[in-house]
Amino acid sequence: MVLSRALLKINGRFLHIYGRDIPSKIPLPPYITKKVDLTLSTVAVQSERNINEYKRAGSLIHQIFNDLEKFIRPGLSTQDIDDFVFNRCLSKSVYPSPLGYKCFLSSVCTSVNKVVCHGIPKESQILKLGDIMSVDISVYNGYAHGDICHTFVAGVDSHSDYCDLEAGAQIKAAVYLCTVAQKCHDAGISVCGPSAPYTPIAEAVTKCADAFQCPFMVGEWGHGIGPFLHRPPKVVHSTHESAYQPLARMLPRHTFTVEPCISLPLNKSRVKFERNTSFAVPVILEDGWTVVTSDKALRAQF
Repeated sequence: MVLSRALLKINGRFLHIYGRDIPSKIPLPPYITKKVDLTLSTVAVQSERNINEYKRAGSLIHQIFNDLEKFIRPGLSTQDIDDFVFNRCLSKSVYPSPLGYKCFLSSVCTSVNKVVCHGIPKESQILKLGDIMSVDISVYNGYAHGDICHTFVAGVDSHSDYCDLEAGAQIKAAVYLCTVAQKCHDAGISVCGPSAPYTPIAEAVTKCADAFQCPFMVGEWGHGIGPFLHRPPKVVHSTHESAYQPLARMLPRHTFTVEPCISLPLNKSRVKFERNTSFAVPVILEDGWTVVTSDKALRAQF
């Protein structure tokens, strides 16, 4: 077996990968065990087996999220979240896909408040009441990856209605934003189906975000998934970026993510486009991973 630099040490029944001990029974994704091209150029039509494995991976992630929802609370660090997800992955005999992917050092992405995506868990980052945090969990079961993102408000029941919530303005804003982001996600999925073009996804997401006067994040796209973690097609979430959406149609057994990121400025400033469409611009920090909002707005992703 040819090992990449992500695999640092073999110790009995464990593989030591970026500071984590992985039991040898856990299936490793190709980018850990082999030197492979992580950027594939074609849209794949999955086999029936891959579809079933993809569903199984997604189901396991939902189970982890159900456990995580009960675990998240103010006072925890985002590293605590990473540890929790890592241990749940091992208990279900799946590999946490982010660990070692393009040298990423953690098992999950934790994006808090103004962080759009790819937030790196830290011991020093402590959750406070009302913090909004997106947790992006991906797992590999030996055949396929699953990839799901949920957003939580620390210390607040995820099923709360912002209209009935007795809380401060920022907590209400966070709960409102989560509600809108979930609706935008659902709107994008609602237009998917065999022979449908990909472009209506952006139209549906933009229409929904505009209806709630919440800007969408440009540059944050969905992607193909399956035996690979990222692959075409690009899935554009806003009409402003429609030029980047390939003029292709969905085929049976295409597998891809719809994961729009929606923001909510806490001030009055907002950049406007035609048709009263507003957007927020992401900025990548020096670590090369963490993406933040340019206007320090809150954001949520499903």
